[in-house]
Amino acid sequence: MNKRLFAGVIAACLTLCGCSRQAAPTPSATTTREATTTAAAITTTTTAPVTTATTTAPAVAAIPAACDLVGQSYAALLDYMDNTYYVIQQRGHSDVALALVNTDKLPDYEILNADGAFKDWSAGTALLGSERAGAPDALRSDATVTTVFVKNNGALTAKARVGMTVQELQGALPSLSNMTVMYDFSGIFNRSFYGKLTATIQQTTVTLYVDLTTETAKQALAQQNITLQQSTMDKWMGQTVSLPALPVTAAQVQQTAVG
Repeated sequence: MNKRLFAGVIAACLTLCGCSRQAAPTPSATTTREATTTAAAITTTTTAPVTTATTTAPAVAAIPAACDLVGQSYAALLDYMDNTYYVIQQRGHSDVALALVNTDKLPDYEILNADGAFKDWSAGTALLGSERAGAPDALRSDATVTTVFVKNNGALTAKARVGMTVQELQGALPSLSNMTVMYDFSGIFNRSFYGKLTATIQQTTVTLYVDLTTETAKQALAQQNITLQQSTMDKWMGQTVSLPALPVTAAQVQQTAVG
């Protein structure tokens, strides 16, 4: 075959077949993933130690029973009263006589015979009839509490208190005397008939008062054929009676005289 003819045939075939040479694939752009490092925000919280200021309340002196209070100094009494006291007229006295009270700290006690505890008696009398608290330094700290009037449910000892019945107190106070009928002329108790009992506790003399004017007392007395009236006063004054179920409603604790 003629070389020219052969070359023409080949060219025609290539044209007819539409064969074309493909270009080599272009490498795609490499997508570089950025490693996003999210730094975990580690928040280090440094908590400064909290210093709590501890406020310690001043120790409050435990309130003693009346028999333990008698014989203590007025310095100790002022501790029990939180250095606050008021002056009242002492019960059972028509003349000026001073007693100390603090109805918040010592609600069951009246401190009797307090005249001698003042450095200047006039400082105490100036407070009578007023609602002014007395100055702690107006009292002699070395003076001694000699007499306490006990009311409400005040403690006489660790086992005995006002408000208990006569029978209960007979068990708590072995030296308790029998009850005698008395009349309160001075006004220390009820200005009427009362039953009086006494006991000796440590270095104190305790006088117990039983109100004989209540309906319960009158009924108990009636069962023993006793009627207390002004007209029968002479008959019953000083007589011994047994009324174990009646309550003791007040008491006076007094330091026993030494010597």
